[in-house]
Amino acid sequence: MKKIYLILSLIMAGTFFSCSSDNNDPVKSGLASISDFSIDFGLNKDSDITKEGLGTENITLTVPFGTVLKGKTNVKVSKGATIEPKSGTEVTFEEGKAKEFVVTAQDGTKKTYKVTVNVRPEVGSGTKLKSITIDQGWAKDVFEFTYNDKTNFVATYTSYGETFTYTYNDKNQIIKKKSDKTVTTYKYENGLIVSAEQKDVKDAKLKKSYKYEYANGKLVKVETTNAKDNKVTTETFKVNDKDNTVTYASGSQEFKNEFDDKKNPMKGIFPTAYSKIRVGKGLQSVNTNNVVKSGIIEYKYVYNKSDYPESASFEMWGAKMTVEYKYFD
Repeated sequence: MKKIYLILSLIMAGTFFSCSSDNNDPVKSGLASISDFSIDFGLNKDSDITKEGLGTENITLTVPFGTVLKGKTNVKVSKGATIEPKSGTEVTFEEGKAKEFVVTAQDGTKKTYKVTVNVRPEVGSGTKLKSITIDQGWAKDVFEFTYNDKTNFVATYTSYGETFTYTYNDKNQIIKKKSDKTVTTYKYENGLIVSAEQKDVKDAKLKKSYKYEYANGKLVKVETTNAKDNKVTTETFKVNDKDNTVTYASGSQEFKNEFDDKKNPMKGIFPTAYSKIRVGKGLQSVNTNNVVKSGIIEYKYVYNKSDYPESASFEMWGAKMTVEYKYFD
C-alpha cells in the first residue's frame, strides 16, 4: 500500500508542477487594433485635420485644400502589436484612394485597415471687392463682382459691359466662364490650369485656345492661338516668391513692376489655380500686393484701415486718371 501511495503522490506532484510550468508561459494577445492614426502633412495646426472611423477598419482623414499629401505617420496600436508600414514611415497618398495598413497582433493575428485622405474644397479668403471704377476723364470703365455664398469666390464678373458667370467643380475650382457671347472651359493637371478653349456661344465655334506653362508652380508663359488665322501670341511672366509679377512681356513689349506692401483686393477672390493665370501688370491682375510702378506709369494709393486700396491715381498719355475701389460689407 505504501508503494502504491508513493507512486500516486509522485504522479500528482508531476501533474502539479507540469500545470504550474504551463501557467507561467505568457499569454500572447490577439488584439490588432489602431487606437490613433495621424500624419504630419506640415500644416500649421493639427486641428486642420479631421478624423473619422477610428475604431473601425476604415479610417478617413480630411485636410485643407492645397495640402501636399505626403508625410510621416504616427500610429498607436494594441500593446505588443506591430504595423506595416511602420509608424514614422513617410507615406504618399492619392486623394480619395485608400492605402492599406496591416496590424499584426502578438499571436500572429493580422488585421487590415484602409486609410483614405480627402481634401476639402477651397474657400475664398479675400475681401469681397465690389467694383473697380477707372475714371479716364472722358469715360469711365466699371468692373463689377458678385460672389457665390457657398464658395466665397466670384460668381459673376462684369467687364466693359459683358458679364461673365463662373462655374465651379466639387473642389470649388473654376471649370467654365460664360457670357452671352463666349464660353471658356479650363483643363487641369496636378491642380494647375494647363489649357483652355474659348468658343462662340451661338455656333460653338472655337475662337481662341490657351496653353499655360509653369515653373515651380508659378506661371511663366501663356500661348494664345487665334482659331481664325492660327496666329499665336506669347506672353511671358516672372512671378516672385511673394506671388507678385515683377516682369511681364507681350511680344516685344516688356514691363517691370514694383509693388507696395499692402493688400491687393484681387487676391483671394478667385481660386488659387485660376489666380495663377490672372497674374500680370494691370490693376485687375492677381498679385499679393499693389503695383506702384509698371514701366513708366506710377500709381499712388489711398488705403483703408484693412490695408486695401480705396483709391488710386496715375497718369497715362499725359492724362490724369483716378481709380475707385468699393467693397461689400
